[in-house]
Amino acid sequence: MFYNIRDKFGRFTKTSKQKPIPVKVSKKAKTVGVCRIGIVLDESGSMDSVKKETQDGFNEYISSLLNDKTKIETRVTLVRFKSETNIKIQYNNVLLSEDIKLTDYRPEAMTPLYKSTKICINELEKVTKPGDMVMLTVFTDGRDNKSFPVTLEEINELITDKRNNHN
Repeated sequence: MFYNIRDKFGRFTKTSKQKPIPVKVSKKAKTVGVCRIGIVLDESGSMDSVKKETQDGFNEYISSLLNDKTKIETRVTLVRFKSETNIKIQYNNVLLSEDIKLTDYRPEAMTPLYKSTKICINELEKVTKPGDMVMLTVFTDGRDNKSFPVTLEEINELITDKRNNHN
């Protein structure tokens, strides 16, 4: 599996301590399976100052995935969050298409970043099969203030476990 944590501009975050790693294909799989992309979208109040950049970056990211020439089936799970009580799964394992666009981005409220990331990872895990590639992309400014009891350390351990034990 392949997990990345990226900031709102698509760069790898410094706080995640995660570096890009090569995609691993399961030895059990004869062919590459589905590419499963989990996206966590921060809509908390601190993102208001970069609202346009985030919306444009999200749409450009989806466009770049659509323009990929590998012809691998790609499925998207999108988890959006504004507050601890407003975490929603907008797309759950849907086929990548031009219909996936960010048009209603309205930052407000607090930031359950780690909790939302864990939800996205858990949703990806439910549908991932041997041979699938998995990528996690997070659009955020990195300021979590509402994820208790989920911590950054727990998210890092979860991602490390997925890297080491699931492919």
